[in-house]
Amino acid sequence: MNFDCFLVGRTFYFTVASVENVMIRASAGSGKTYQLANRYLALMVLGVKPERVIALTFTKKAAGEFADRILSKLAEGAESDLNAKKLREELSMAILGDVTVPPLVEGAVVLPEMDVDFFRSLLERVVRVMDQLALSTLDSFFIKLLRNFAFELGMSGFELVQGSDLEAERMRVFADIFERSQGGGADISKGHMKEFVAAFRQSSAGEESIRLTERLKEFVKDHQYRWLKFPQRESWGNADKLWKDGDNSGWPKGGNYREKVRRVRDLLEGVSFGHKTYIKSLNSVCDGLEEREGKSGTPLKVGGRFSHLMAALEELKEGSFTDVFSKKEMVIDGELADAFYQLLGGLVSDEINAKLERTQGVYEVIKAYEERYGSSVRGQGRLGFADATLLLSGHESVGLWDEVSKDLVEFRFDGKYDHWMLDEFQDTSRSQWQVIENLIDEVVNDLEGERSLFVVGDTKQGIYGWRGGEPKLFEELATRYDERLSQWPMNKSYRSAGPVIDLVNRVCDPKTSKGLKLFPSQAVHRWKFEEHSIADFNKDKAGHSWVCEMDKVEDLTSGEVRMLWIGALVEKLDPVRNGISCAILVRKNDHGAEIAEYLREHHADIPVAVENEALVAEENPVSAVIVDAFRFLCYPADTLAWWHIEMSPFRQVFSGFTGSDDTPSKQSVWYHWMRQISEKGLDKVLTQWINSLTEKVEISHYSKGKLEEMELAAAQFVAKGGFLTEWLLELEQWTQREVTRAGVVQIMTVHKAKGLEFGAVIIPDLDNRDFDDESRLKILTHDDDGGHVMLPPVKDVRQADPALRDQVDDWSVDQCYEQFCVLYVMLTRAESGTYCLLDGTKNKPDKRKRNEADWIRESVDGLVERDENLAGLSGRVTAEFGDWEWLETLEKVNLESVSENVVNLPVVEPRKSAVIATANHGDYETNYSSRLMDSKGMSYGTLVHECFQTIEWWDGNLVWNKDKSVVKVVLECMQSPTILPYFEKRDAIKVFREQPIEAIVDGVWISGVIDRLILSYDDSGNVEYVAIVDFKTDMVDDVDELKYRYSDQLMSYQTMLESIYALESDHFYRVIISTHLRKAVIL
Repeated sequence: MNFDCFLVGRTFYFTVASVENVMIRASAGSGKTYQLANRYLALMVLGVKPERVIALTFTKKAAGEFADRILSKLAEGAESDLNAKKLREELSMAILGDVTVPPLVEGAVVLPEMDVDFFRSLLERVVRVMDQLALSTLDSFFIKLLRNFAFELGMSGFELVQGSDLEAERMRVFADIFERSQGGGADISKGHMKEFVAAFRQSSAGEESIRLTERLKEFVKDHQYRWLKFPQRESWGNADKLWKDGDNSGWPKGGNYREKVRRVRDLLEGVSFGHKTYIKSLNSVCDGLEEREGKSGTPLKVGGRFSHLMAALEELKEGSFTDVFSKKEMVIDGELADAFYQLLGGLVSDEINAKLERTQGVYEVIKAYEERYGSSVRGQGRLGFADATLLLSGHESVGLWDEVSKDLVEFRFDGKYDHWMLDEFQDTSRSQWQVIENLIDEVVNDLEGERSLFVVGDTKQGIYGWRGGEPKLFEELATRYDERLSQWPMNKSYRSAGPVIDLVNRVCDPKTSKGLKLFPSQAVHRWKFEEHSIADFNKDKAGHSWVCEMDKVEDLTSGEVRMLWIGALVEKLDPVRNGISCAILVRKNDHGAEIAEYLREHHADIPVAVENEALVAEENPVSAVIVDAFRFLCYPADTLAWWHIEMSPFRQVFSGFTGSDDTPSKQSVWYHWMRQISEKGLDKVLTQWINSLTEKVEISHYSKGKLEEMELAAAQFVAKGGFLTEWLLELEQWTQREVTRAGVVQIMTVHKAKGLEFGAVIIPDLDNRDFDDESRLKILTHDDDGGHVMLPPVKDVRQADPALRDQVDDWSVDQCYEQFCVLYVMLTRAESGTYCLLDGTKNKPDKRKRNEADWIRESVDGLVERDENLAGLSGRVTAEFGDWEWLETLEKVNLESVSENVVNLPVVEPRKSAVIATANHGDYETNYSSRLMDSKGMSYGTLVHECFQTIEWWDGNLVWNKDKSVVKVVLECMQSPTILPYFEKRDAIKVFREQPIEAIVDGVWISGVIDRLILSYDDSGNVEYVAIVDFKTDMVDDVDELKYRYSDQLMSYQTMLESIYALESDHFYRVIISTHLRKAVIL
């Protein structure tokens, strides 16, 4: 065939047999973006117009990087002969192929002279058609497709709804359905709603810390995904699909528990096992089931030999079961065996049927929700990205177009693109694939070879199953197109140093990893891992990876010890001085927030960024107090906002406009600034505040940047117009993602880290909980025969039934495989250093379990063992490749040139848990944020503070009851004559609990939170005396030691308050309430 090159004045003809369809299995760091960009440019070299190529990926960041790589390569090639030569060699290899990359074409090809002018012409062509290029995310592509074919879909137009707006629409629909069910509406019956609520409550057990609405949204979304996959009623809670042999799999009829229990008890009277305790344990089973009638589906609380008998139901059915009790054999046979089988087998039948019925209730509610959502949201032209995918996939739940319309759209669209490039295909969902499936079929089945498919992915990185990603599609695609799709592995790392890859191979390679033997063979069989190698240019690159088991520290929990190790590693890596990016990978955002708070308190000289959206109104003290200033102007009765202003350095600006020493009243302050806003506009007033503040206070570079952004937002708001309350609402909802950079410790979940790379990675969150811990099991599904969904009964019941047991085994395989992927992603993020922390307490080698920690332990067992000591902490290194000397090879950064950027970093939610003064015993002249720290009591201490916080004035009653040991300690403290006076209500006294406080100390704005602040007023209403009360849980018997530890901390609080109230030092009381000593210690 002939490709006619589009370059004017430079026509070339290429004789080519066909363009190859290729699937690349690209391991982490193997250069897939490089291959994608080169494939795209190689097609252009062969004369393909860039607007005829479509490249789809999953994130805007990835799409942007792809487009940037294409433009950058062309720009470099057009810059000099040397660059043109380099790019020519790359693209020639992409077209002709070699041992590492498949050829783009099969057959003879004559390449043009790829010189500077040639690449300049290509660049000009790309720039001219930039608006026509299809380089985007799948979601964006689907939205574009909808807009282009709205008529065929029967739509006059639509509005894209995202984020909180979409969540609000979803919850509004669900609330409407719930209300209608209670009022007898047609959407759903009360019975089905009752079953739904019961299922929701059971799924939420043990998660009381999560707000009800948030958990409900997750529950609905989770089951909606399954409903969309299996929309037929017969796929939910269907006994015929569960037991393919029918007849309830032969279980006896349930019910009649009292009668069945009576029969068992009567038979036990005539049996002698020679062991009274054993008889008692069998009667305990009867005790737990005697009143079971009508309670199927509710929690089972049965003691004795219940679990042993449930596991032996098949033997009981056969007529004989030999139980081992106290090392003696107890035989249950004959009528007693049958009696137990009828009792327990009937229980299995009842419990499974109850769950089947409850599953049907969930189906009916989700179906009603989906129908109502379809009519009131989708039907009104308000679509989320997922809705767009459903519409285009022709899902039966939507039903907006028929097959004829779908064929017409695909026919019209099919001629638009000749070459398809699909990135991160392992993350594609079933419905997304259904949108493009027929189009891809046409491309792959093109007999002329003028069209092509290029698929890149890695099933080892398939960690998005929770949002619909199906790595199995990758394998299905390979099978579907078979010989028409060439498959190539890419296992050479261009990212990581040798020591990093050595650890990856040691843990993840089935041929060498003893740890993988802990897991189901089916999961390991699915794990397509080949040994990773290092790119030639990385072979001499210094690096380090290690696994360290942390020793225990007296009086500290394992979580507290882990925090200390994280801090020690951060200090050792010193990302600021070494100029490296550093990431801490966690599983959950809340754990990431805890680590960030700890590092900001205890390692204030190290900049920290949490890769998560943060409210600008709460992320640092300066922004927070200005938002509260606007909040006070909107709502003068907001006492908290007023007190925040009055106890911060901003008070000098907000209340100091008179220029006199007299403090103006709240009313006069409010009137003054409202008049200023009326006359000048809120944007000018904001600028005035900021200018005045920066004249009086040293504000960090970071905070200045945030204030500049706030000024810009205010100007834009004034330009479009609006009320002051609307401006406040905009500020309160304004979120931004923290900017990350070299030298900053970035804390993020592993799902956020996928696709990213860092100089060093700390992995402190290695789970000791089994991958297939059945407490995680929320739903059972199988895809056979149209699929089936079922809420699982309790463990003893599901293990007794063979069909359910098989489904649990399948679930276990899926869970283990997905966690393989999670750990692989974590281990492959680092360029030079990977650091894994394990608890010092560990299972013996013969009792290791299916979790991350034991997987790594087993994999590195016997590799090495040496002591590690960092910052006074001790541990044992059990695996090590490379050494700490790699840090010495890095070029050091001049800290003076970056000091402005690492002072007073942003604080997460400063009004609740600011970076504050804490205890340390360094030089008093050092920065408050870094010299005052306390590493103890982070868990127990938090509970004690929380309990004390509920006490405004002591009346003898304590409402807090989360922890009995804490309640006991606090009650005993309240009986102490030295402590009680600080909780007794008296006239002319105000108390503030967990009170945020800010002030300028030595020209620096610092923040704090005082546990209990007591103000005493004179007859004129002025503050006369101040008591600063701090709760401490240290296990210290020596009062002098306690004073030594915390005198600096409380003095810093006093220093801040002195600047606010203009009081002499003898008007302050600094008090430590020691829960260990049960007494108040006055400093």
